[in-house]
Amino acid sequence: MIEDPVGEGRITLPEVADPGAGAPAHSPRNRSDATAMVFTEPDCEGDHVTLRPRTGYGSERLGLRSVVFSR
Repeated sequence: MIEDPVGEGRITLPEVADPGAGAPAHSPRNRSDATAMVFTEPDCEGDHVTLRPRTGYGSERLGLRSVVFSR
């Protein structure tokens, strides 16, 4: 869980950063005040989905490895 992201910046989730080491994270929930764009690959690359502030979420099928927040 990432709480209260500061500023804008790319965040690769360390637990799932290596695509060869295991499955991606899943079921994202955006409870921040910022828009979250989640990506299927590290370094905010690959396919992406945008999650609304406070209420945005993705299903268990949505695998992700990185995120960027913007206000």
